[in-house]
Formats: sequence, structure tokens, C-alpha cells
Amino acid sequence: MGEKRERKNASEKEEERGGIVSGFKEAGKENRVNRERRGRNNRGKRYTRLGKIKRKLADIRIRDRKNDRESNKVCGERERERERERERERERERVRERDNIIIIIIDIICNNINNKRNSNDDDCDDDLKNNSFGVAKTVK
Repeated sequence: MGEKRERKNASEKEEERGGIVSGFKEAGKENRVNRERRGRNNRGKRYTRLGKIKRKLADIRIRDRKNDRESNKVCGERERERERERERERERERVRERDNIIIIIIDIICNNINNKRNSNDDDCDDDLKNNSFGVAKTVK
């Protein structure tokens, strides 16, 4: 009763049975290859329900990250386009202000010339003849 039996490994059992049935041999070989392919830590996870769910979630996360990157590119492009439009608007505003200032200066010069013309001062005529205002000479 106290005597222990020795455990036999698979190859010894096969020898006792008188050889290997080919189908079983192929199945065993395929399992061994799959086990090596999966690696020690991943053994069996691929075939459980939980493993399947985790794989799907990982795929979804990867897809979401990819979509986020693409949408960020699009959003960034839109934002850059808006910034360019704002810059163009600022430039137009600067040009308008510059044009207004130029028009005001021209009006002041023209009014000054007209005032000098209308006055009966001889100095004004000299100014006009000498073109001291920096404007084209007018013929009287």
C-alpha cells in the first residue's frame, strides 16, 4: 500500500499502447506549435471570452486613437485657416486706415492751397510759384 507508482511521460505511454495514432500526433504537434507562438504568458488567453473582449476593446482603442489623430489634423488645419483669415482682415484694416490718413493729408494740403489762393496775400502766390507745398504746379 505504501508503494508509490512512478509517473510515466507521454512518450512511454505511447510505447505501451503500441505506437501513435497519426491524427493524435498531428493534433499534439499543432497545439505545441500554437503554444510556442502564443508565448508562456499569453497561453490560452486568445481562446477565452474575456481575452476576446479585451482584444476587441484594444482594437477599438487603436482605431479611436487613429481617428483622433486624423480629426486633430483636420481641426488644426481649420484653426490655421481661421488664423490666416484673421490676419488678412487685420491687413485690410491697416490698409484702410493708411488710405484714410493719406486722404486726410491730401484734403489738408488741398484746403491749405485753396485758402492761400483765395486770400489776396502776395506771399501765397510766391508759395504757389515756388511750389513750396510739394504739390504739382498749377497754371494761373
